[in-house]
Amino acid sequence: MISMIKLNGLLHSDNNCALKEITRQLCLEHQLQFSKMASFDENSQFLLSILRECGLAHKTIIFMLDEFDLFTQEVVVSSSFSRRFSENFKSTLPCILRQPKLEALKDCSILELYVLVCMKRLEVKELELCNFNSVMKEYESIHNTFQTSDRYARNICLWAFEHLLERALISFEDNRGHVQSPEVRPVKLLISWHELHQGLKSHHSCSVVLHKVMDRQG
Repeated sequence: MISMIKLNGLLHSDNNCALKEITRQLCLEHQLQFSKMASFDENSQFLLSILRECGLAHKTIIFMLDEFDLFTQEVVVSSSFSRRFSENFKSTLPCILRQPKLEALKDCSILELYVLVCMKRLEVKELELCNFNSVMKEYESIHNTFQTSDRYARNICLWAFEHLLERALISFEDNRGHVQSPEVRPVKLLISWHELHQGLKSHHSCSVVLHKVMDRQG
């Protein structure tokens, strides 16, 4: 879902006026009551709460700025409507960006988590090449070390690998899909060690083995 916020430099170049207009449009979009008497700080907190909500729900807010040069003259864009709001927004933004990844991890299967952990192990080892084939070797290594029962056939592992691509938790390093098999194309993780570790901790049925492997890497 995409929300569109429209501002015009002729009408909204003042900090307070611009933030009030953003609040008004967001209230209309979310069917909330808009208060003309709300203060700048109240509107700032409201906007931050909406941004958090959109981050959790995988929603996008697009800002369209007409007469952009008038905004830049008032330094509205670069200051994010005030230094105080800018500082709050900067502290909130990383949480908004990370949250969808953590939510995606909660929905992963055990096998998909194995693939992610294997890729993280390869990343820590700083190997020059990481692809599905090298991930499978790491997967076998974990099973041989811990003698686990979580063993799946190669074709099932490939399906899990492709599902992670669809979830945007991993991605190919290049765009040469038409000339290379997905099993040999270089691939990279799109989540950090911290995000993966938190995702494993919050997963409802994560294998104990995966926790042990991650603790060793940490």
